[in-house]
Amino acid sequence: MKVRTAVSCLRSTLANAVAGRHRQVGMDARLTGTLYGHLCGHVHLAFQVDPLAYPALLLELAAPTEVLVREMASSLVRIALECDRARGSPAAALPSPGTGMRLVEETVWRAYYNGKSCGYAVRRECGAADWRMLRALEPVSMVKVA
Repeated sequence: MKVRTAVSCLRSTLANAVAGRHRQVGMDARLTGTLYGHLCGHVHLAFQVDPLAYPALLLELAAPTEVLVREMASSLVRIALECDRARGSPAAALPSPGTGMRLVEETVWRAYYNGKSCGYAVRRECGAADWRMLRALEPVSMVKVA
């Protein structure tokens, strides 16, 4: 039950953060996350309000794609991201005290695969190559059912 509550809170927090940046009317609490990368490159993680929408947040993880593929081959993978924000911020959608930054505007994140540090993730703008990749992956979806 705690996991469901945590996932629900994360989903609504990210949706609120994205809504604050994009100001879309009628946006629901659904958010699409796309994980992709070239085998000899780095992993990218894009969060979109809709698979057709421009990413609200695009992160490039420092770890090579082959490291994530190796982790995925051995078991399930949990990717955790952390950023340094002042404690006591009531919601991630609100600016953190003293910085005026929203969660989706954070530029550097610590990244972990299954609890092991794998370097940093850096926020980037979506370029033409990223957009082509996201458009190509748009019809692909995966759902893990326990």
